[in-house]
Amino acid sequence: TLCVFDLDEDMRRKLSHKRKLNELEAERDFLLQLVNTLRGSSDDKALQLLGLIRSQAPPAELQLYIESVMTDGDRQQSPVWADMYDRTQSPSNPIDFHRPSLHRAPTIKRLPSPPVYHVPAEPWTSVTKSDDFVSHLVSLWLTWSQPFHNWINRDLFLRDARTGNLSSQYCSPFLMNCILTEACFYSDHPEAYADPTD
Repeated sequence: TLCVFDLDEDMRRKLSHKRKLNELEAERDFLLQLVNTLRGSSDDKALQLLGLIRSQAPPAELQLYIESVMTDGDRQQSPVWADMYDRTQSPSNPIDFHRPSLHRAPTIKRLPSPPVYHVPAEPWTSVTKSDDFVSHLVSLWLTWSQPFHNWINRDLFLRDARTGNLSSQYCSPFLMNCILTEACFYSDHPEAYADPTD
């Protein structure tokens, strides 16, 4: 017997193509929503969103952040944004947006390698003796804050921090503790909290 297979009648292939098309449309809509949010947000909110993107937050988390940033008033002012919001909220949206996570910035566990910058804890701070933790915080600060608020020279700061010389020109205990304090806002490491269970 002769077996004839008609591709046009194979509904599995059509359903597969339709499903793939819906997924691609949802991803495109989400990316457009992301771009529009970055365009329409204040600098602070845009930088926070960029930080989430750089830390490889899942789409669900980016979606939750975008929803928290954009108020109803923002949606009414921007018809494009309102349309994007409505599209991504539809029940047929195949992107997995229901995986919330507690995400602020990369944690030590999520970092692919040891801290980018290595500096000693002593003599710069008495809060911790851990060189790894101080290096972690300095790396976070140099990654997330310093590029946007470039008020110190990174290379000169690192050079002097590594020497451990208290009379150096570009590093002091006060400066180091200020940097470590701000970097704690980016860290989920238990040592970054006054109360490790907080």
